[in-house]
Amino acid sequence: MHNTEIKIFSLNIEQDFHLKDRIIPFLQSKKFDVVFLQDVLAKDLNYIADNIEMQYQYSPLCMLNRDSDISEEGNAIFYKLPLIKSYSKYYRGNQFDLPTITNGESENMARSILVCTFSVLNHEYTFVSTYFTWSANATPSDRQRKDLSALFQLLEEIPDCIFAGDMNSPRGKEIFDAIASRYQDNIPKNITTTIDHKLHRAGALNLVVDGLFSSPEYTVHSVEIINNLSDHCGIAARISKA
Repeated sequence: MHNTEIKIFSLNIEQDFHLKDRIIPFLQSKKFDVVFLQDVLAKDLNYIADNIEMQYQYSPLCMLNRDSDISEEGNAIFYKLPLIKSYSKYYRGNQFDLPTITNGESENMARSILVCTFSVLNHEYTFVSTYFTWSANATPSDRQRKDLSALFQLLEEIPDCIFAGDMNSPRGKEIFDAIASRYQDNIPKNITTTIDHKLHRAGALNLVVDGLFSSPEYTVHSVEIINNLSDHCGIAARISKA
């Protein structure tokens, strides 16, 4: 870091399919300060933390039944900064009665925000991560609308934050644009997709579904979209605060 500049990264890692050969080597080489990971298997949390030399906070979202192998799956924030506080709150479901999902993503998963506040040179930085509600064909659904309303109620309690994650809804449509109406959308306008065309099962999809948003207290710059890591692209950026 230089002064209060923080290097951050966000990625939907697609469980453990790309973890050892792509994601861990990349994170080891980049030395980020804060890393948001979505679609993480709980069994891999300590492995990731040990290999990138970071601590973590985690919010479970479902029990994943993948070919009769059941694993807990959720959303995590890894960090090297001094932690002031951390918590998660659910806008769908809860951590005590997790739904079982077969093989892939489902609109029935629990959904939460994971919040971490850090101290950096007498400044407090608050980071919020989510793995938002899925819908078929990237089309807004009533369930997404209901969950978005509940999400906004939780976010109203955190006026000063960086908000990132897999929004499961493309820029230019209702859900993503509703979030962008409340926060600065920091994905460059010339970016047409955050889906990795080579690694995603559906191939080439021109959809910006991953977000990096900020409230006015933060300056976000040097945003980079990174391919060849997972079925989604990674988002790297530098963050500072006045």
